[in-house]
Amino acid sequence: MTPGATGSVVTMHIGELAEKTGLSLRTIRHYDEVIDLRQGGGADADNVESRHQLDAFITDTVTRRQRLQDQLGMADEFLALLCAQ
Repeated sequence: MTPGATGSVVTMHIGELAEKTGLSLRTIRHYDEVIDLRQGGGADADNVESRHQLDAFITDTVTRRQRLQDQLGMADEFLALLCAQ
């Protein structure tokens, strides 16, 4: 959700988010569940587990981002080769 120009909240449908991010609906729903668990607060076992899930999500996101960055670097290199022709 992002603030709109009038201060209202603009929501994005899950299908639109999946399309924009390249993530599956299942993955987005899983991440949403993890975030919901984290926002529940408390120091019980469920919260500890949700923290582990969130940490795993962060690690996975960093890995995916690095993979995309590497692919972008290869695409830039390929484009430079094409432009040099």
